[in-house]
Amino acid sequence: GDGWVRIVHPEDRLAAFQRWRHALATGETFETEFRLRNHAGDYRWFLARAVPLRDSRRRITSWVGTNTDIHQQKLSEAASVRDRDRLWSMTQDILLVCDHEGRVTAINPSVTAILGWQEDELVGRLLTDFVHEDDWERTAAEFPRLMTGMTSVAFENRYRTASGDYRLLDWTAVPDGNRIHGVGRDITDQRAMEDALRQSQKMEAVGQLTRSEERRVGKE
Repeated sequence: GDGWVRIVHPEDRLAAFQRWRHALATGETFETEFRLRNHAGDYRWFLARAVPLRDSRRRITSWVGTNTDIHQQKLSEAASVRDRDRLWSMTQDILLVCDHEGRVTAINPSVTAILGWQEDELVGRLLTDFVHEDDWERTAAEFPRLMTGMTSVAFENRYRTASGDYRLLDWTAVPDGNRIHGVGRDITDQRAMEDALRQSQKMEAVGQLTRSEERRVGKE
């Protein structure tokens, strides 16, 4: 009967029982994950599946099922989730998730640290609302490419901060079903240093040419 329900973990019991009742009423395959108590009183995760057996008149006569121990798998998944959440919170890079229209669904704390926007100011908004107008067309053109399964690498654009200035971000974006996962690195200061170095090298080259010309004129 329903005696098996008593060894299901209390937090999983209602959902499992409702699914089992639905399977009995409809004849659909029963499938669920739950924790079962063993004889020692410990709980382990199982994947339970059951299919109906029918007679010649298509009436259900019995059910045959399996319980597969997936406890280690669930523990590994939980550890992976903890690692992902830790990385999400600790990384200094911008991490965000958006849909194929570019509407933000999730951001990590670095977005606020770098751009100044709070979560409720970005989630639900289009990314292009914050992109520099000169970069808008290139940014919008990336979404159709991502929808075809392509990955964006080293894509740069400027994002408006809460204070009104802009930061240059270097993006890697990967499609995942109906979502896009993006990792953005703030390269504003790096690019400014590179530009300053190039300008310095340019000025040094000009100075060397000037000095060479002066020496040549002096000899004449």
